[in-house]
Amino acid sequence: MDNKHLYLMVFVLLPVVVLSQCPFAAQFKEIDRNHVQQSDKMEVPLEDSVRSCSKLKYRSYNGYCNNLKVPTRGMAYSYYARLIPSDDSRNQSALPLPKMISEKLYPSKPIIDKDYSLASMQYGQVVAHDISDRIMPLLNGNKQKTTVTSYLDLSVIYGNNKEVADHIRVFKEGLLKTEMRNGQEFPKLLKKPTIGDNCSDMREPGESCYDVGDTRANQNPQLAMMHILFIREHNRIARKLLQLNPNWTDEKVYQEARKINIAQHQHIAFYQYLPIVLGRKNMLEKKIIYDADGYIDDYNEDVDATALDEHGNAAFRYYHTQIAGHLNTRVGDRYWYEHSGELGFTLEQLNEIRKSSLSKILCENANITKIQKDIFHLPNSETNRETNCEEIPAVNLMLWKEPKRENS
Repeated sequence: MDNKHLYLMVFVLLPVVVLSQCPFAAQFKEIDRNHVQQSDKMEVPLEDSVRSCSKLKYRSYNGYCNNLKVPTRGMAYSYYARLIPSDDSRNQSALPLPKMISEKLYPSKPIIDKDYSLASMQYGQVVAHDISDRIMPLLNGNKQKTTVTSYLDLSVIYGNNKEVADHIRVFKEGLLKTEMRNGQEFPKLLKKPTIGDNCSDMREPGESCYDVGDTRANQNPQLAMMHILFIREHNRIARKLLQLNPNWTDEKVYQEARKINIAQHQHIAFYQYLPIVLGRKNMLEKKIIYDADGYIDDYNEDVDATALDEHGNAAFRYYHTQIAGHLNTRVGDRYWYEHSGELGFTLEQLNEIRKSSLSKILCENANITKIQKDIFHLPNSETNRETNCEEIPAVNLMLWKEPKRENS
């Protein structure tokens, strides 16, 4: 064997073979648009999968079946969409380093913001993580995959597949796994960190990380706090729903609490967070949001809600937002909270969801008594004063109480 063939075997063929046998190799497999993989042992033709998709009352964890026309659209572990073709320097000229460009455009200088609070940045990171996460493109350098769904579905809390979702559930009373510390609920700790879990690379010896639906929660304390809030909120909602409907099964309580939690997240993101970046008037003109009390039924199955590569890599790095991407995220989501029909809420329930705010979620779950109503802006004595938590509107979960059925 000459050196050329030896080089080919060691540096080209061997890595491909090794990667194909690795547990994470499935992340790099391209989704077949004509056949969809429903499990490890069964492949179902697309037309059959569409029929089964129409029966799903609750959204899947990996985004499959959101779009009935193309069930794989917006799924986790699919390729990002692109606005323009990639430029990967195949003409042999080196592209400038992204780090160098960012430092030229945005030099690191201490700036004290007199208007926006830290929550505006941190919640933006939650939104960014919810619809984008990149895999290193080892086998196809000019195409990137996302490990999460392209939908605003709190996959950062519930996980991007059933295995993760089941792992963090109690399977009792609809609850997510937590443990009590200092009288407060916290996620369970990760007992054995693994490569790529955002914990093994960052923790100091003896430190632990949270065992949650998206391990990026362990990147910084502020992000961990946001994850903890939505985990506590899920369990708070679940306990209230079970109290109102003691005959509900664990699965029913869990899915309804998840649905409400996601709806609150979607409302906060679009009606409270994004307007401070894009401007409320601009969002109304572009029909990203509506000034309405009823349903918003503009779902379009022909809209591809797949996250844009530019959105995940560039636009969301600027205050974590991008107009076209968010418009598609809403219009292309069959399970969007403002839609009518059997997948949606009653109109009364929807109008309760519209009372949601991150400030109230903090009041309900963070053991505080006062906070400004608009948490994305700093408090001031004129337009955004600190308010007693009791004065901040709450979602009335009594509207989810099912009437008792009379025995026939």
